Amino acid sequence: MTLPLVRTVLQRKGWRLIEAQPMLGGYAATLYRLRVVDEQGQAREAIYKRFDPTRTAELELYRTVLPEVPHAIPALYGIVDEDGEQGLILEAAGVAVKTVFAGEREMLHELVTLLARLHSALAEKSQQWLAEGRASAYPFESSAAWADTALAELTWLAGQERMHLHPQRVDEVRDMAAQFYPRYPEWAVGRTTYTHGDPHLENVLVQAAGQYRLIDWEWACVSLPQRDLSILLQDVLEEELHEFAYDAFQTRLVQQGFAIPDPLAFRRAFRACLFDNTLMMLGWEIGKYRNGFLTESEMERILTAKLRWLHECHRELLT
Repeated sequence: MTLPLVRTVLQRKGWRLIEAQPMLGGYAATLYRLRVVDEQGQAREAIYKRFDPTRTAELELYRTVLPEVPHAIPALYGIVDEDGEQGLILEAAGVAVKTVFAGEREMLHELVTLLARLHSALAEKSQQWLAEGRASAYPFESSAAWADTALAELTWLAGQERMHLHPQRVDEVRDMAAQFYPRYPEWAVGRTTYTHGDPHLENVLVQAAGQYRLIDWEWACVSLPQRDLSILLQDVLEEELHEFAYDAFQTRLVQQGFAIPDPLAFRRAFRACLFDNTLMMLGWEIGKYRNGFLTESEMERILTAKLRWLHECHRELLT
């Protein structure tokens, strides 16, 4: 029923659906790239995101919280919510930053500035949304579950006897995780705000004019701003850029009025978030490799970098 429902929603706006092409790439939702004509006869490109029935949180956010987010949201063209199907028709807001980012500090500075502006602008609103039940706080228990998934993926990868990943190295990661997760809530403390929850570089789009849009808000919640930064950096494998991004992010937050009374605690929370999200994303990336969406050379480069990050974060937190 997908395309007839999309066509119906567009017709209610006076728009016409011209073409729809499936988008491939291992996405959590089913995506279509659309060509449409609006009520003024102007051609537009759009994306239809059809949700899995078990993962529809983003739909409710577009109805409630996201209209109040001041910037970086793709335009919403329509909502499909009938006949058991739920989805969003959104502006095609550019290309994924991951496809064009080549380690440029200027672009990375723009990205962390985007996050800092978002976090500072929503710090007060986030507390109101929590009180009203329109937003939820980050659930620490979900991190341990993601870690279990990641460890299972690492175990599978070690069993392939590739990339110099031996079972002993997986055991090391398992031991680090066992020490880390009971103390994660102790380290991940500080001022919270409304966060995107998954701003890796495939979820940040850039337009020709240099404007950025954040997509895939499914995991948005009230949490530490450092958590968003730690996820953004998952696609930045050059470690010297991590310190550059961290310093720029902290500076921009303060400039935007987001107080950081204890820089050491802020740093510790960032490293805790980086450990957690590195392990989580490593599991996700191994799954993409297993399903043919990453090459072996890409996976080996990711694995080498992220195992090193895990060790460094663990050492910094526990010494």
